[in-house]
Amino acid sequence: MLRIRPIPRNLLIHEAIYEQFEENGRYGETYLPAVTLKNIRINFEKSFNRAGDTESKSVKALLFFDQKNSSSSGIFEFKEKSKVTFQGVPMQVQRVNPLYTDTLHHYEVELI
Repeated sequence: MLRIRPIPRNLLIHEAIYEQFEENGRYGETYLPAVTLKNIRINFEKSFNRAGDTESKSVKALLFFDQKNSSSSGIFEFKEKSKVTFQGVPMQVQRVNPLYTDTLHHYEVELI
């Protein structure tokens, strides 16, 4: 059986606020109460797109949440359309990628 070590704690240096998307309601989108994600890692990727005379800039990030070394201040589930705030920068969950060995090892969460 293949065992892969957890993501080392010394690499999980960030904290963020997570607000889980609940539903599109009558008055707009609703979210569950915020929880703090601890011992995570967020890596930013900057990309620039040029189409003719227009230029657009998008900032994407990848959030790593290790099943053993990361933690949260409450019960949560990674869900698309949820909000993540890191160092005052609000982002939205675009895609949730659970990665497995023999069990769930960690999540890679794409943010826009």
